[in-house]
Amino acid sequence: MRKFLNIILAVLILNCSCPVFGFEINLHNKKATEQVQNPYAEQESIARAMYAQNNIEETLNILYSIPAEQRSSEAWLLMGNIQQDKGDIKFAVNMYENAIINDKKNYKAYYNLGVIYFGEEKYSLALENFKNAKKYKLDNPSIYYNLGCTYINLGEFRKAKNEIFYAIELKNNVPDYYYNIAYAYKKIGNDKKAKYYMDLYDKVIENQQ
Repeated sequence: MRKFLNIILAVLILNCSCPVFGFEINLHNKKATEQVQNPYAEQESIARAMYAQNNIEETLNILYSIPAEQRSSEAWLLMGNIQQDKGDIKFAVNMYENAIINDKKNYKAYYNLGVIYFGEEKYSLALENFKNAKKYKLDNPSIYYNLGCTYINLGEFRKAKNEIFYAIELKNNVPDYYYNIAYAYKKIGNDKKAKYYMDLYDKVIENQQ
């Protein structure tokens, strides 16, 4: 069996259309409260709009105009996304770390750090960050899958197949998931399960053609 497929390297970016909670709160009062908590919320909103339009330089100009101590976790995350896209990995890591300092539950920042460290073959650091991402986001299949791939690189195949199994439970139409769980089962000597998942892999590929 050939080597397992590469990790999904899609970076989790800022989601501009966030759900609204607490409908009973007066929207005017809520906006006033947000302005007190973050006087630069409007600038960050404009920056997200610029980013959605692929106006990267203007996005950075707006975000850099906000004092560092006033930037929200999501602002730091967006800056990290941009720097990672530019290939400035060291700077992106710093941005993501600041995002986490501002909000320890920012699973996207942990996830993106995991992707970076995986790409650098720093699997222990990747593992730590993917586990933190999972801690704060239990329903994201990519987190489970990439955590499984990290375990594969660490030679922990039983843990790998468990994580990828959860990825499949959450999203059952991704061929890579089946291929890699089959690989993990093959490595622990369970040929029956390996064949079972390879057959499913073939079916998923067939259904997508």
